[in-house]
Amino acid sequence: MRLRSSGFTLVELLAVIAIISVLILVIGFTTNKALGHSRQAKCLGNTRSIAVSIKLYASDHGNKLPFGHNYTTGRKWYQSLKEYGGTDEVLKCPSNNEDAVGYGWNYPALPYRSDSASSMQKQNVNHWRHPGKLMLVGCWEKTTGAAEGYVYSPFPSQGQSSKWAEDGSMMGAIGRYHGDGANFAFLDGHCEWRTFDAIRPTAAGSEYFWGLKND
Repeated sequence: MRLRSSGFTLVELLAVIAIISVLILVIGFTTNKALGHSRQAKCLGNTRSIAVSIKLYASDHGNKLPFGHNYTTGRKWYQSLKEYGGTDEVLKCPSNNEDAVGYGWNYPALPYRSDSASSMQKQNVNHWRHPGKLMLVGCWEKTTGAAEGYVYSPFPSQGQSSKWAEDGSMMGAIGRYHGDGANFAFLDGHCEWRTFDAIRPTAAGSEYFWGLKND
């Protein structure tokens, strides 16, 4: 009678290798997914901190928002928030490794130029009748023609729709780091993750989100 060898056969070894490879893939996928959720949560926390710093700024400045670009002081909106908790760490999106400023000001809905009468009107917090619908800032990424720290409306009447594309290759400089959506802070102080489809011109309520409507 022939005794069977105590070692593994080639087929058994290949089976074990295949199982280990699958386990590695599953563990890697789970780990990456968990890291993605962690970064998204940290990013949402940053938008909350930015919303708080904007409220503190407004409280110190007669209930007025900072300008996107203050031509008098030379400061951009995020520079105006430094002394109100808008630190470099808060302004850095954990999923955006390239840019120092990872969030964008809602342009052109919110006050931008300090030498503009229209911007001065929009600067007053009480000007906005639906603060829970108006986006202040959102995740930002560097795209062609986009200035650092500004996201752009898809509505043609607001003059920035050229920075959007139907195929998703351009999203008005909104950061595409958290799945099929991004984190946003609103004028009333609340923050949320919202899908890209929910902020397109065809979506219900998007006129208020981008500041096109204020009735």
